[in-house]
Amino acid sequence: MSTATKKRPRAKARKSKIIEIDGHQLTPDLYDQYQRRLEWRQRTNRNMPQDRIKEIALSDVLAKFRFSLSAKTALLELYQQLLSVALGAAALGGYPFHDSHARNVRLCGCDALNRLATEAQLLGAKLHALQDAIRYENLEHLQDWQKRQAAYDAASAYGLPPTVQP
Repeated sequence: MSTATKKRPRAKARKSKIIEIDGHQLTPDLYDQYQRRLEWRQRTNRNMPQDRIKEIALSDVLAKFRFSLSAKTALLELYQQLLSVALGAAALGGYPFHDSHARNVRLCGCDALNRLATEAQLLGAKLHALQDAIRYENLEHLQDWQKRQAAYDAASAYGLPPTVQP
């Protein structure tokens, strides 16, 4: 008894939906935005060289992903968090650490200091990560910026320092 097997057609390889422009990997939506900006820039800047028009149109589309343009907001947020840590440390100035008869009171105060120190270290790491992102922005591409942002956001959500190397 022979069993005939029906050959299945081979699945076609999917075409990449990523379009690369100057090393930046654009999604179809971003590429459409790029095309619209390019057309608009060509209409409004007729005397400018075509390469420069393409560069400006790409820059228009990528602007919302650049750390250097969102730094003001990120720095303001870090400032507010650092201020909270500083105010917490100042408030502990009057804490009765010196009371040698109340060991539990001292331990609670030490626990609060430890939490403030940990928070300050986390905020310092965020500040370094922001500085690195801005420093390496011109050496990296959109996909690298997005990885940095995802790592920064994930670390922040879990209270961990961001770890993305250039």
